[in-house]
Amino acid sequence: RATGIMKSLFAIALFTFASFCFLNLVADGFQRTRFMEDSETLKFDQNDLQKASTVTDLQPASHKRGKRIIGVLIGVAIGCAIFCGSGSDPPPPQNGNWADWRQVGECSQPCGGGERKIVRDCNNPPPSHGGGPCEGLSEDYISCNSDHCPINGGWSSWTKQGVCSEFCGHGTQTLIRTCSNPPPQYRGVPCVGAERDQELCKIATCKGCFHPPVPDGAIYYSGPVEVTNTTEEPFPGNTSTTAVFEHEDVLSFGCHEGYRPETPPPEGSAFHTLMCNKGTWQGVSPVCNDVNECAEGLSTCDPFRSNCSNSKGSFNCFCKPGYEADENGECKAIVIHGGWGNWFPSGICTVTCGGGEQRYERRCDNPIPQNGGLPCSGDDFKYEPCNTNCCPVHGVWSDWIDGACSTTCGIGVHTRFRSCSGPFCGGRECTGETEVIVNCDLGSCSGCLVPVEVNGVLYNKGDKSEFQHGDELTYTCSRGYKSPMEDPMTFPSITCEAGVWQGDTPTCDDVDECAEGHVDCNPETSICQNTLGGFVCHCKTGYERKPGEHQCTDINECEDPSINHCQHECQNLFASFQCYCRAGYELQDDGISCVHPSTACSDLPIPGNGSVDCNPVPSGQRCTLTCDDGYIFSGSYDPSPQTCTDGVWRYEEEGQEIPDCVDIFGGAFLSMDVFAGDVGDCDTSTDFMVTDSVPDGDVSAECISDGRRRRRRRRALGRLRLKVTFSVRLPEG
Repeated sequence: RATGIMKSLFAIALFTFASFCFLNLVADGFQRTRFMEDSETLKFDQNDLQKASTVTDLQPASHKRGKRIIGVLIGVAIGCAIFCGSGSDPPPPQNGNWADWRQVGECSQPCGGGERKIVRDCNNPPPSHGGGPCEGLSEDYISCNSDHCPINGGWSSWTKQGVCSEFCGHGTQTLIRTCSNPPPQYRGVPCVGAERDQELCKIATCKGCFHPPVPDGAIYYSGPVEVTNTTEEPFPGNTSTTAVFEHEDVLSFGCHEGYRPETPPPEGSAFHTLMCNKGTWQGVSPVCNDVNECAEGLSTCDPFRSNCSNSKGSFNCFCKPGYEADENGECKAIVIHGGWGNWFPSGICTVTCGGGEQRYERRCDNPIPQNGGLPCSGDDFKYEPCNTNCCPVHGVWSDWIDGACSTTCGIGVHTRFRSCSGPFCGGRECTGETEVIVNCDLGSCSGCLVPVEVNGVLYNKGDKSEFQHGDELTYTCSRGYKSPMEDPMTFPSITCEAGVWQGDTPTCDDVDECAEGHVDCNPETSICQNTLGGFVCHCKTGYERKPGEHQCTDINECEDPSINHCQHECQNLFASFQCYCRAGYELQDDGISCVHPSTACSDLPIPGNGSVDCNPVPSGQRCTLTCDDGYIFSGSYDPSPQTCTDGVWRYEEEGQEIPDCVDIFGGAFLSMDVFAGDVGDCDTSTDFMVTDSVPDGDVSAECISDGRRRRRRRRALGRLRLKVTFSVRLPEG
């Protein structure tokens, strides 16, 4: 702290001295001036006036002394503010620290490893307040361009490859070399020049040529043939093993009709030329390809009635399905008679259970009659039984039955139980408990009364109705129950103690006779249902149990008029019945009606643009005729249902005919104009946009102003009206 005070005093003295010198320099011009009294006259020497640079230099000496005092005070104040204002010690010494290395200059070598100079500065931070300089080197060298230098490739010596190119005469021999002396490495330049070359070679004298093979469709001519339509005779094929052609002999080859050379011949000619050269034919390979007339559209087959099949050098025409060839080989349409398609349901069953009917239809589309073929004969609808399963019957509880009290005196318990009748055919089970145990009070007693026998328990009581204290009582299980013990023949006992039976409560488990097969229910006529201590046999649909009988017997539906609707005879079957007709009659599709062939109803004519819907009735048939949408019966035909009785239709009895259905508008037209009222300006109104159409008629709209027609795009004067004109066809008559 003493050192700090001394430094502060030194600084004050230094600033005081500096201020003094500065003010002294400013006042240097007044060295020869003097301060005069107010009555004296201030005089200046001529030299003084010349030395003074400004008027300020001519100030009196009293002013000069005042400025020196002010300078001293300013120096003292600045020194104190800097060095002694806070009274703290000066900052500690700061040693210098190196900055990061940086590279200088280029690498000494372009490849193979060189050096590059790196330098750093002692300015991070620099030394201050007496701190030491940075330690270590300010420059160094690092490795660079360590990649291998490129090695350019060099050729090896030439070597021969293969044999001479010719079997006779002069030929060429292939020479090869490789860029391996040395091979290019490390991005070196590859060898410049060819890897392969040739040199001349000579073998024995050339021999002649054998006759070339004749492929499919090919034809040969001796010598060159220039024109397409040649009159030259074809050269016969020859398989001789002797050389029949000399060196440089020429053959021309072309292709028969229906074939095309694999390589197109020269322009203006249909033939290629082969030359015998040293025992080998040279030229285009004599290959003739079959022309696919079908794919290229060159056949004469009718594309609408026949299919084209290509063959070698030609083609064949085969009639398409639905066509057959006539005596001239032309494909004509085959007359196809209509055939029924499969039956399909056209509605839902009339009931969900218990047996109902469902309508089925079929269409004459397998196949559809074509080219004048006959339509299908027979009905296009029928009714089949459906949902013959029995209807669900939900389970119903019986009334509660109170069992006997567990004791003959004192407080005991007794069981209330009930049974569930059903369910049947998938009905809901009864909900709730089948048994409940409640208390019973029969008054006090000294001994033990025989417990109430419940849940199949049978006590071995003999003739006793009451047991004394200490007596034991055993029990067994009644029919339909079994002991819950591992040994079904083991039954624990209970002991009478102070009027109360002690020991495990006697219990017996119910036997499921239905599951274990201990029943006499006939599985063909009844369904077994297990109950507590027994079972119940429920009759199946079509069977019933008569009073006093155990087994289920078949119901005779023929004796029940609510079920039997047979027109003639009824035969009872197991769980069902069947209708039969008397001799000479035929049973109809409804399964109940009988019709004699001589009085059978003929097929009702189907009106054009209409349909017929028929249903069998006991006396015959009943049909409804309807017209398609947009059509009505022509004339004054009565559209009520047609009935057939004893083979005669109503329209036949009335001397009528089944008319066709005609277009509602029948061909007549009516035209009228309608004024739609004031619509305002033609240019801005949107009220006359036509949104509805008239079937088979014309509709138009225009804007009218002051009785004059105006175009849509022209503005009309005054208020406007819309005129709508439409034309429709009216029914005949």
